Amino acid sequence: MFVDSIPKHCYSLLESTYKYLVSHGYINFGIAPAIKEKIPAEPSKPHVIVIGHGLAGLAAARQMMRFGFKVTALEGRNRAGGWVYTKKMEGGIREGVAADLGGSVLTGTLGNPLGIVARQLGYVLHKVRDKCLPYSFDGKPVDPDMDMKVEAAFNHLLDKASSLRQLMGCFSVDASLDLISKLSLAFWDQDGPYDMGGDHCFLPGGNGRLVHALAENLPILYERIVNTVRLLLATRFLRVIWPIWGIYEPQGITVPEPIQTICTRWGSDPFSLGAYSNVAVGASGDDYDILAESVGDGRLFFAGEATNRRYPATMHDAFVSGLREAANMAHYANAGALRIKINRNPSKNAHSCASLLADLFREPDLEFGSFYVIALIKAERGNRKPASTSLTLKSGTSKLKADNLKQKLVRRAKIMRNGNGKLG
Repeated sequence: MFVDSIPKHCYSLLESTYKYLVSHGYINFGIAPAIKEKIPAEPSKPHVIVIGHGLAGLAAARQMMRFGFKVTALEGRNRAGGWVYTKKMEGGIREGVAADLGGSVLTGTLGNPLGIVARQLGYVLHKVRDKCLPYSFDGKPVDPDMDMKVEAAFNHLLDKASSLRQLMGCFSVDASLDLISKLSLAFWDQDGPYDMGGDHCFLPGGNGRLVHALAENLPILYERIVNTVRLLLATRFLRVIWPIWGIYEPQGITVPEPIQTICTRWGSDPFSLGAYSNVAVGASGDDYDILAESVGDGRLFFAGEATNRRYPATMHDAFVSGLREAANMAHYANAGALRIKINRNPSKNAHSCASLLADLFREPDLEFGSFYVIALIKAERGNRKPASTSLTLKSGTSKLKADNLKQKLVRRAKIMRNGNGKLG
């Protein structure tokens, strides 16, 4: 086996790496049978409340249950999924026809976590065609030459915008991409380097199938609206708004009167107030990071498509943010448990320790930017000499004083070494 080929002194490093990848949702996430079996029957860790169950909330709730936390899930709508909503069309010859009214395309499948979930479920994805014939508002096909000219003009606009951004420098923050757009000239494409590779795909039957699978066995309480944390709408119309007759009747295909039509209103949906995020004039990718910051000393965390600057306006962005915040919540809970353990066994000389630590940080051995490096001195019991002396990052950079070598207090942060001087 692979493990047998690893030297024993590397086991702790391997275990730490594995725990990190699992806790941060890089591996072993989703709903494969082997993963679902890992969810404890009885939670052993603190209580977590997850508010809102779009893809971010679903990902966070499943991860927290996987980690052994007690989870209460609250959802204001009568369904899960948030902006991902698959509407089952009613009546007609073909029953069960589905239409995605929100998130509909998996944008890139290489490394896309939702693509992985789809494979775990055995779902087949359909590639979006590279060439899609556009239609005008009257239902007639757009002239190919006109289509090429518009595309060329659009790309030329983007090239000019990039050149203008370079010339304007920092002043481009307050400029828009074009005269009618509210997109930031400076940062409208700030997520470009992080695009997922691979094909853009549809999921037959709609992405609601992913939502249904992710919500399975989660303790979700629906129609529970949270107004304060202390410290879907589809409408049926009688008239058709898409001129499908102009598309098919010229081809000799008779189009009957519609049985049902749907129009979305995400902008007025009280639980979404819009479809997806964008970087407006005066904003930047930093605003995504600000929205993702926790508050209340690790008591309130935020996930969602608008909290991840790398993949905005995508479904996998929301899902990844849920995994991210599950990792953050677990980290805070573990750190809190450690603090409680330490407080229950306080040092007999806590005041002296605190004073000495203050002295160590007053004159660090190495300082760069806002970072301080304190050399490690591990004093053995009794009158033994320290097992290691100072940390030297570069010849001549350590300025550890001789009298500091005599101190028996160990600053066990940043760097840890065992008695043999090896990394532990």
